[in-house]
Amino acid sequence: MKFKIFLISILGFLFTDLQTTLARPSVNVNRYIVMDFYTGEILSERGAWTLQNTASMTKTLTAFIVFQEIEAGNLTMDTMLRVSPNASRLSTSPDLQGIPTHMPANSYVSVRTLLELIMLPSSNGATVVVAEYLEGSDTAFAQRMNRVSEELGIRTNYLNSHGASGGNAHNSDVYSQAMLIREFIKRYPEILEITRMPYMYYNGRRINSTNLLLQNAHRYVYADGFKTGVTRESGWGHSTTAYKDGRRIIAVLFGAGSNDGRHTESIRLLNWGFAEADRQGLPLPAQLTPLEILLQNDMINLREFFDLIGVYMSVQTILDGKNEDLEITIVIFEIDGVLHRIEQFMPFVFNANTYPDGILKELGSTVEVIYGNVYVPRDFVYLFLQYEQDSELGLNE
Repeated sequence: MKFKIFLISILGFLFTDLQTTLARPSVNVNRYIVMDFYTGEILSERGAWTLQNTASMTKTLTAFIVFQEIEAGNLTMDTMLRVSPNASRLSTSPDLQGIPTHMPANSYVSVRTLLELIMLPSSNGATVVVAEYLEGSDTAFAQRMNRVSEELGIRTNYLNSHGASGGNAHNSDVYSQAMLIREFIKRYPEILEITRMPYMYYNGRRINSTNLLLQNAHRYVYADGFKTGVTRESGWGHSTTAYKDGRRIIAVLFGAGSNDGRHTESIRLLNWGFAEADRQGLPLPAQLTPLEILLQNDMINLREFFDLIGVYMSVQTILDGKNEDLEITIVIFEIDGVLHRIEQFMPFVFNANTYPDGILKELGSTVEVIYGNVYVPRDFVYLFLQYEQDSELGLNE
C-alpha cells in the first residue's frame, strides 16, 4: 500500500514548527485562549491550563453528554423528561446564576427544549432534569461528566451538572473548555443550530440567550455560539465561536469585570484570532485533505482512518470467559490480504501483542471504546503510517 504521499503531506503539515513566541491580544481578563478550530492551533493564551471555577460553562459538557445519548439511540430530541421538585426548585432559585425559567414540578419537557434552556438562558433546573434522568442524581451525573472528560483528554473536576455552586473545588481550565467546544462542533455540528439562537420560547414566554454576541447591544455577525458563565469565584466568563470566510475561531475567557466587559473582550479575541490565523497562513478546510482533517484530533476514530486509507476493519465485543463482567473489544483489520487482530481489555488498555509490533506498548498509550467506536492516540496513527512506509522500503524485513 502507498503511504509515502500521506506521510509527506500529513507529517509535514502537522509537525511544522509554529511554536514561535505568540503575540498576545490586548484584553483585560485573567485567563483566556484563542484557538483555530480546524487545525487546533493555539493562537494565544494566558493561564490556559490553570484550574478555576467554570461557572455555567459547566453546562457545555452536560449538553455534550445529551448528544452522546442521542447518538447512542437512548434519547431523541422529542423525548419527554420529567421535571422533579428538586429540578423545579433549582430552575427559579435566586441564589444561583442563570435566568429563572420556572419549570413546574412534575411537568414534562422535550430534550430539544431542555438543550435550549441549558445553552441559552443557562437554566440550572434543565441540567438537573437531564442529570436525574440519565444517572439518577446530579452527583452521579457529575461523576459521569468527569469520566467523559477523561475520555476526551480534557480536565474537569465537576461536582454538579450546572456549575452554579461548588466553589473553587468545581473546576476546569480554559484550554479544556476550548477543546470541548471543538470536539462538540466536530462530532455534533447541529449544536450550533441551538447556540446561534438569540432567544427561545418556553411556556409562552420569550427568554433571551445570555450570549450577548447574538443580541443587538453586542451583536457580532460572525458569532454562532457558545456559553456564558459567572460566579463569584470565576468572575465573568465567556466561551464563544465564530465563523468568517471559511475559518472558525474559538475563544474562551474568564475574569472579565462585567457582563458587558466579557462580551467586549470576546469580540477582541475573535477579531484578533481571525487576523492572527490569516497572518500565520493556517490552512482552511478546503486546503486540507479528509485525512489531514481527521488527524487534527488527539484521539483518532480508527474506522474513519482505515476507511480513508482503504483498510478493512471489523469490531467485535465479547465477554471474557473467566469474568463475565469484563468486556473485550476485538479489532480486526486487513493489510495486503493479511488479517491482524487487536484485543482491548477494560479499562481501555491494549495488550502487548498489537500491530504494529510493540508500538502501543512502547508508547504506553491508552485506547478508548465509545459506543462501539474505537479511538486510538494520534501517535499510533503516525507510527502506523511510518511502519507501513518502512515496510514498502524493505526496512522492516
